[in-house]
Amino acid sequence: MAGKREKVLFLDIDEVFTTAGKPQERRVVEESVARLVKARDTAGYTRFAFITARSGKWVLKEFYPFLQKHGLAGSSTIHCENGLYEIVNGKFELSPEAQAFMPIRQLIAREIEAEIAGRGVQAANASENAGKIVQVRFEPRTAEDAEALRLAVSAAIARLKETGRIPKAIRADITKSGVNIFPNIDKGTTARMVERRILSETGRKVRGKAIGDRPEEDGLMARGRHVKWRGVRGFEEFNRLMDNLTYRRPAKRRRI
Repeated sequence: MAGKREKVLFLDIDEVFTTAGKPQERRVVEESVARLVKARDTAGYTRFAFITARSGKWVLKEFYPFLQKHGLAGSSTIHCENGLYEIVNGKFELSPEAQAFMPIRQLIAREIEAEIAGRGVQAANASENAGKIVQVRFEPRTAEDAEALRLAVSAAIARLKETGRIPKAIRADITKSGVNIFPNIDKGTTARMVERRILSETGRKVRGKAIGDRPEEDGLMARGRHVKWRGVRGFEEFNRLMDNLTYRRPAKRRRI
């Protein structure tokens, strides 16, 4: 049918499908994952694109089993660390940007470690503990050190760029619990890549919703009137949103 669009949900994971709290303390809420079955069967969503800052290791262990349990894995794509790599058949497929970042990853970490040590900032490299495959992650030891950490990271990254040791496209993203450093890939560029792939595979453009808890980050998944943004404050609000979905048939054309 000409003009028909593929219905897609672009979804964050943290505090949409998990409890709140520190990242290491959050737990996946199965009943929220199960709500996607209604989105598929009742509201006609055919695909689910999960775009998360989480590592693939965490996703495979904590989240993916629930997609399998509820028959959603086959209609889902999972893009980790904001889209730097995708989980495909249990393996990680790095984007070209991620592949280019890997040789300078340790350089960036060392430069930031030296900067925070010189400034006396109470923070640590949390990349390994967070299971990061590509991104470099630093976390403050106390809430009072969060701003000092941000300034230290900014200074280190700026110096590396000015001296030509890393590309200009490297960026630092401040989250609720730390700072992530990575190539200039975000949830918006990843969502657009998903749209292009669907168009290539099906010949259909996308319409749907982008759902997350951080407008400044998750809101990038939205695009105009065809992919509308919907912010939620926790899994309870997401559950209510899914419970209120109704099936809408396209209006029939009037015969002349």
